[in-house]
Amino acid sequence: MPNKKILLISPQAWGKMFVAKHHYAVELARSGNEVYFLNPPESRGKQFVEIENSNQYPGLNVVQHGPFFPLALRFRFRVLYDALMKAYVRWLLKKLNQQFDIVWCFEPNLYSNLNWFNAKKKVYHPVDELFYEYQFRPGRNADIVVSVTREILAKFPKVNGKKLFVNHGISREFVTAATNSHWMKQSPVTIGYSGNLLRNDIDFETLKKCIRQFPHARFIFWGNYKLNQSNLAGNENADINSFIEFLEKASNVELKGAVPMNELVKEYGKADIFLICYDIQKDQSHGTNYHKVMEFLSTGKVIVSNNITTYQDSKLLRMCRSRTSNEEFVALLADTISNCELYNTEELQRARKEFAAANAYQFHILEIEEQIKD
Repeated sequence: MPNKKILLISPQAWGKMFVAKHHYAVELARSGNEVYFLNPPESRGKQFVEIENSNQYPGLNVVQHGPFFPLALRFRFRVLYDALMKAYVRWLLKKLNQQFDIVWCFEPNLYSNLNWFNAKKKVYHPVDELFYEYQFRPGRNADIVVSVTREILAKFPKVNGKKLFVNHGISREFVTAATNSHWMKQSPVTIGYSGNLLRNDIDFETLKKCIRQFPHARFIFWGNYKLNQSNLAGNENADINSFIEFLEKASNVELKGAVPMNELVKEYGKADIFLICYDIQKDQSHGTNYHKVMEFLSTGKVIVSNNITTYQDSKLLRMCRSRTSNEEFVALLADTISNCELYNTEELQRARKEFAAANAYQFHILEIEEQIKD
């Protein structure tokens, strides 16, 4: 998909921590496209747009912007909000002074109609669960609806375009690191957790039990644990604050904070075991799929996780069997620690690495391109 002008709309701003939207933007730029990464709109009391070229990724431009009207209108006066947003998008496109070949939208809440962007091709790519009627509207006039879960795609029974399941991807940095890596067990055994620590849906109590029960293991947490650390949204409440305070005081825990992708690739080499531990009842994805799975698989190391439907019939992860609780989690981790070499054999590591490499973002982009080409 080279030599295209692409407007990529993200619900998460550009910053240190990368999730799928950021990785797609980077890979699209590396493929020879001119990419405009549209940050979430900001409220500054006046209408504005600012464009910043990325020095690290040639061809990638980050757009900061904001309308004159309050975005909160969408919660109470959706019809009025849509009329104002349609006019605002028209103004924004004039300011950008670009005719886009593709609008690639990961944002399910703000733009009800992708035709507003006047692009030749329209991709709607929701990665989190959808609950409200307006979140399905962008898919109605898209050329393709793409998602990382079949559960989300099933909620689009009627679309004008195509539907496509595409798993979470992996950036080429992780693939390269995996090719050049060789596992040697750490002393003490080292357990890694990566992601936004300010999420309400983390299973705080289960993670605390793990840290208490295995005092001689080393736990490393990569990810923002303060609101001012990251470009990813987070919360602060009693449960989250209590969890962060627990991590800060635990003698066997290292809190690394938000880490850029190029550093995270190296940091992952320190872990013997990775954890994914969400409360499925609270989880915004309802245990269907997570971006971090693919990053962890790329290292070849064993993963202990809550139940994830996308990997239900797979032997790539060690998952709790229950769809309603993580009661098995601590025992599963105990067995994995005791038998770390058994679960990190060369054969098992190779299978995990090969699966991740096959899901590199450049392959996903080619698959999506094939579906929307004329």
